[in-house]
Parts: sequence; structure tokens; C-alpha cells
Amino acid sequence: MSKVQNYDYDDLSTVSLDDLVKYIVDNGWVKTYAYGQNAYIYCKKDAPEILVPRSEDLRDYAEAVRDIFETFGWVAGEGKDSVRYDVKFPNRDVIYLRAQPPGPDDGTININLGFDLFKGAYHLLKSGVSSCLDDKEAKTYLEQASWGLTERGSYVVSILSPSIRDVPSARDVTTHLERAIEAARIASTEFQKVGDKAFDGIQNKGVTYSLCKWLANTIKPSGALDISFSLAAPPFQRDQHPNWRFDQNDHEPLEKALKRLQSVEQADPKQSAVSGYVVTCKRRMPKRDENQITFTAGGGEITLRVLMPDDNKRQHNVIIKVSEELYKLALEANGEMKEVKARGRLQQRGDTTSWDLHNALIDIGEGWRGQRDMSDLALLPW
Repeated sequence: MSKVQNYDYDDLSTVSLDDLVKYIVDNGWVKTYAYGQNAYIYCKKDAPEILVPRSEDLRDYAEAVRDIFETFGWVAGEGKDSVRYDVKFPNRDVIYLRAQPPGPDDGTININLGFDLFKGAYHLLKSGVSSCLDDKEAKTYLEQASWGLTERGSYVVSILSPSIRDVPSARDVTTHLERAIEAARIASTEFQKVGDKAFDGIQNKGVTYSLCKWLANTIKPSGALDISFSLAAPPFQRDQHPNWRFDQNDHEPLEKALKRLQSVEQADPKQSAVSGYVVTCKRRMPKRDENQITFTAGGGEITLRVLMPDDNKRQHNVIIKVSEELYKLALEANGEMKEVKARGRLQQRGDTTSWDLHNALIDIGEGWRGQRDMSDLALLPW
């Protein structure tokens, strides 16, 4: 995402000199000699020299930081703002939302459109958090996430995730949201070729009704929306990912997706079909008492990580008791990351994202198996 180089000298003056020097050294520059009484020269082969101030108290400290950021931006092919995030927040992912409202490109936005953009950005982030984190992690994540400085270039809003050192699962939220945005972008393009079939299984990639509604509502008045992700890659690098653009041509496909997702999210949970991937396999253990040991006949429990038909905003764990034969197939599916399909009666374990699937029918690539009558397989929505 291209950015106009504007400067907030108050912000630049808050950059730690220690962090700045560490960033310079970690990128290969070496301190060589003093430049007067207030600076040092750092050099690197086939790269410009960098003039680094000795103290944060110098009157022109902010200007010196600006020059260093511009040098690194030129060397790395990044914008000044990406370099700023590298130095100040080396362990935090950044999500950029760039609106292109009608009218002159002067770096401003209508007050109502701006409010909707910030509100939508918050709900976008919250949907990713609820999909990836438990309640305790989600609370910590939202307490530590923050808005970055707004930037020019139409109107750009940036969201900084918590540090991946403080919240190790923070990266899961970023990658989940990026996967969902990419899936929505691809499905909208495919809609022009194959119609509604483009949205088959889209909820399994993290695309939700609320996400599509926010995208549709944002591009309708503002004209276009760019979304990009910049992932922290310590020690001091940043992994820039592709930019996903949505514009007026995507409004109709997104409206179609809304209808599809609404019907999926309102599905009857009493007899539910789920699909996902095996994340754990647990053997049945012998039952013990004071007088004897009772051995079971093998098999165990498998846990599927799924997006539920009636709540695909969060990932859920579905626990299924299986026979010895199915247990072995589940182990293979876990090793090969093979999708598993199941259907039965779901029962939630308290107010959690864990469920038991009773009277289950399961397909682990070997056809449908289970203890239930299999005559209703034709009704399964696969």
C-alpha cells in the first residue's frame, strides 16, 4: 500500500535512541567514527551512511530520526510508517485499512464514513479474536491492541496487534483475518464466472456474515477499500503481504454471499453437520478400582477443530468417541491434515467452545461409518 510521506515530529521524538541503534545494527550497519560532538556515522557496504544522534535531548533529534527512517525506507523499499512500526513495535502485526471516498484525495474523510470505518475495523478485529482465542486471551488481546497513527493516502487507518511476545496467539488472529479477507476477495471474483457456487464452503475459511456485511456497507458509500497485513518478523524486519482491494464491483457478490451465510448461520444445530481437522487423539484408558482393572475394547476420543454451522465466528472443538478402526484413521488424518466430516447430535460443554457429538456418523476418507442408521446420508449438506 503506497503512502504519502507526512511527518508527526512529536511522534518521531518519542522513538527510543536505544531501539533505533539496535535496529540499525541488526540491519548490518556498523558504528565507525564520531561526527562532531553530537552524532556518530554508521556504515554498511553498498548502502548509504547513516548519521545517528548521540542523545534524544538534541533539538533536531526528531529530524534525525526522520532522515534515518527515510534512508531505511529507501533501502528496503518500504514506507516511512512501516519503518517506524519496525523500530517502535518490532513484535506487533499491523492491519491497514485504506478507504477511498469520493471527492478530492486530500487525506480527509466524511465524519460519518470515518466513524463507520473505525467501527467496522473494530468489529473486524473482534471477529478474528473470537474465532481464535479463548475468553481470557481475547480480553488480554483487546486490552493491548491499539490504533496506529492515521496516515494519508486517501484515508488510512492502522491497527496494531498486541506484541507476539506478550500474547503468543496474537499471530493467529492476524492470519485468520488475512485468510478470511483473501477468501472473500477470491469468492467475489469467482462469482462473475460461476455464480453462487463461488461461496460454497466459504464459512470454513473464516468468512462470516458480519464480515461480508461490513465489507458491503463500507464500499457502497466510500467507493473502494484496501486491506493489507504487515506481519512482524523479528529481530527487525516486516513481512509485507498482498493488498486486497474491494470496490463497487464487489457489492453485488458480497450481497449474494450475505444471503448464503445467513442461511448457514441459522442452520438447525440439533442435527448438525460439521467438517474440520483432527487436532488431538486420546486413547481410552483402562478403568481402575481397588479390586480390579477393567480393560476397554480400544478406540478413544478424537477432537475436531471446526467452524460451527450456527456460529462460524469462532473455532470450536468437537469431541467424538470412535472405534479402534476409526481411531487409527483419525491418527492418519491428523498427520496428513486431511479434512474429516461428521454428523450427529451436538451437546455443548457448559458455556465453552467445546462440544460432544453423540450418535456420530464420520467420514475420514473411507466412507461414512458409525452406529446410527445410515439411511439419512442423502440429506447431508456436502
